[in-house]
Amino acid sequence: MKEMTSWVGIVVLFCGVYCLYAAYQMKCKGVINANLLLPKNMAFKKCKDTQNYIREMFPTLLVFAIATTLCGAI
Repeated sequence: MKEMTSWVGIVVLFCGVYCLYAAYQMKCKGVINANLLLPKNMAFKKCKDTQNYIREMFPTLLVFAIATTLCGAI
């Protein structure tokens, strides 16, 4: 059971790092990660107000990413 717990922790850690990267892309490059933050049939280019979406989603994604990364590291 110990091996399974460590394996899940590694997966959670990588998910947290991926979310941190998506937050970085949103804040610095202005790119929304479609796989993580948009519905399946929605394209990034179809968003009408991307700056407002980034401003609203960035803090939530950042908190989630930090919490996920810390849980995976522990």
